[in-house]
Amino acid sequence: MTTALTPEQVKDSIDELGRTWKSFREENDKLLAEGKQTQVQWTEKLHKLNERMDELDTKLNRRPAPQLSPKDTQDEQARRQKAAFLNFCRYGLEGMSAEEKSLLAKDSLPGEKKSLSSPQGVEYLASPEVTNEIIKGVVEFSPIRTVARVRTTGAKSVKIRKRTGTFAAAWIGKTATRTETTGLKYGLEEVPTHELYALVDIPFEDLEDSDFNLEAELNLEASEQFGVAEGLSSVSGDAVGEWEGLLTNAAMGFTVSGDANLITGDGLIQLYVDVKDAYARNGTWMLKRDSIGKVRKLKDSQGQYVWMPGLSSALPSTILDRPYVEAVDMPTIAASAFPVLFGDFRRGYTVIDRVQIAVIRDQFTQANNGAVRFHFRKRSGGQVVNVEAIRKLKIST
Repeated sequence: MTTALTPEQVKDSIDELGRTWKSFREENDKLLAEGKQTQVQWTEKLHKLNERMDELDTKLNRRPAPQLSPKDTQDEQARRQKAAFLNFCRYGLEGMSAEEKSLLAKDSLPGEKKSLSSPQGVEYLASPEVTNEIIKGVVEFSPIRTVARVRTTGAKSVKIRKRTGTFAAAWIGKTATRTETTGLKYGLEEVPTHELYALVDIPFEDLEDSDFNLEAELNLEASEQFGVAEGLSSVSGDAVGEWEGLLTNAAMGFTVSGDANLITGDGLIQLYVDVKDAYARNGTWMLKRDSIGKVRKLKDSQGQYVWMPGLSSALPSTILDRPYVEAVDMPTIAASAFPVLFGDFRRGYTVIDRVQIAVIRDQFTQANNGAVRFHFRKRSGGQVVNVEAIRKLKIST
């Protein structure tokens, strides 16, 4: 049968625990500052400290002698304070009850918490929840594929039959001599495919230790960046190793806006009229978001807004009753610029897909550097195939 601790033993236990905890904290802070602390060292020290705490806790929880004197009451208070301090050392403030907190002096509770961690930044005492979501900024690119004609091929290029000339019919009398009506010609419009690529090196350890599907994330990133490159090329590509841009085709016609600095309502109306009716009926406007803002403020001669907002999701917003798409790669409004396109893009521009995004997982090329190389590639082509189906708006000089 055990006996209660004497007042001297309680005092000695409290002093010993305080010295033990202070010594542990000072040594641990010193090792952290020097970058020498390791998980094994910390675990061993914590284990020894916990053993000592358990031993003291056992002594302090012995049944006290009955009929406490005033001095014994003070000893019991000291014992309860000691037990509260032990709980603080084990569980922190969050693991203590309100009664235990009240037993400790305010100046004995730390005002600052230190995170014990290895030099590599791996926390040992608390692990945060990590989600599978990645916060990203929006990647914008011109949506040419939503309005152009898109088809696939198994060859390096596609040749499309094209009428390059036509004959004219003529009236003739009943017995008059008929002559040949010349001018009918056909040719081929060739759309070649070009290659896009991206190389990404990922360390072996990142692939081995990551709890996130890193390869799937890389595929998504490649898809976005290939879309960015294709969108830019569809607007301003020079057709040398890349797509032909809508604005770089010299044969495409244009309409002058009528103002050296602004898009005008009259200029938009004239551009709409200059496109043949067969194309205009299926026409789409293409311009960047800033230009859309300028167009929304335009009014016709009757004071009516040229821009007409859709009244439901089934009725898209329109300019002169035709829908529009936002293309981030279109030029801004400036003198001699071409900030607006209008026409039937499905009949005027063709996109050819030869190879969808393919990935090669190369574990050898960068092995000396401790990394795996991911080689992403795609083959596609884009080209203006009918210049009369699309027309540009030029800001006056």
